[in-house]
This record gives sequence, C-alpha cells and structure tokens, in this order.
Amino acid sequence: MLFYCEAKSNNSAVLDVHNLEELKQWWLELDISPWISEDQRSLIEIKNLKIVKYRGLREGLWYKIPDNFWSEFKFDLEKFSYAQENRSLLFRLSVNYEGIDNIDFVSYRTDNLEE
Repeated sequence: MLFYCEAKSNNSAVLDVHNLEELKQWWLELDISPWISEDQRSLIEIKNLKIVKYRGLREGLWYKIPDNFWSEFKFDLEKFSYAQENRSLLFRLSVNYEGIDNIDFVSYRTDNLEE
C-alpha cells in the first residue's frame, strides 16, 4: 500500500494515504478493528521507530509498504477509537514499533532512488 510521509522526527512519523478506500482495504487485511465508514480521518502516527542511519522517511515522499512490514508494530486503538469522546481529531491510528532491527525506508520509496 502507498503511504505519504507528512512529517517526521528522529523516531516518529506521520503517514497519510492516497484515499480512504485503500486505507479501508489495508485496515481490513490487517484485521486492525472493525472499519467505521463515518470516520474520515486518514493520518497514521508511527512512534518508536529505529531507522538505519540516513535511510529514514522523508517528508513529501511516497512509500510502498507491504502488509508484512507491520508485523512488528503494536496498534493503539484505545485513544484513537471513533467512539472515544476525546479522540484525536487528526489521527485515525497510532502504531508503535516493537521490533529490534533498524528499518531501511529507502527500499520502500516509490521513486526508487538510492542515496
């Protein structure tokens, strides 16, 4: 699935998607939780990233990230649930990286540039 890097810091990032229909398909394939069509939020917050030096996410670029990439992430559904009264107005989902390996995001870039 394609993800767009909206913002990043040393160990976190904000990703967006091309459209909600693709997000819905990804959401259901990963069996995150029931999909709520009324929820129009699309931003995903990623925290606790471990990144290969100089090979992290870059703002303004698209990344094709396979479904198996998310196997070492924990999905935080509690505070972002559409049913929550104090839910985030921007973020649909927050995920925390729980893996031990550093991630090389350059391999997922859609422009296929090696730097």
